[in-house]
Amino acid sequence: MKFAAALLANGLIDDLMITFTVQADSYREMGDAVDLARQIGASHVNFGRVTNWSTFGPAEYAQKAVFVPGHPDHDDFVTACRAPWLPDPIIWPSDLDEFFHDGVWEGVNAGNAAGCRRIELEGRSWRSVDPV
Repeated sequence: MKFAAALLANGLIDDLMITFTVQADSYREMGDAVDLARQIGASHVNFGRVTNWSTFGPAEYAQKAVFVPGHPDHDDFVTACRAPWLPDPIIWPSDLDEFFHDGVWEGVNAGNAAGCRRIELEGRSWRSVDPV
């Protein structure tokens, strides 16, 4: 991480983003990810839902998918997303936008359609995170 932060600080890269996969085992550490990003000088923290790429069985995925209403920790997850210390311009909530932007977050990366942004690279354009 220090090496990547040095690249950013020296202008050798334009952007340093920490990608954080949100699931039942990790959502309580979202604030720590923001603190780490600030500490190393990262440009952004991208929070995204854990995705089941046929890695988990249905029951195992249901245990991980804390963002789904009905999950035993769902209410705690929503509270964590709306913690007063968490709104920060470096946060990109991507496909968790609905949990982060509740009016308190107005203007904080809320302009990205469904939390997505367009990326231009070598003449190609695509969304960094597909909307749900």
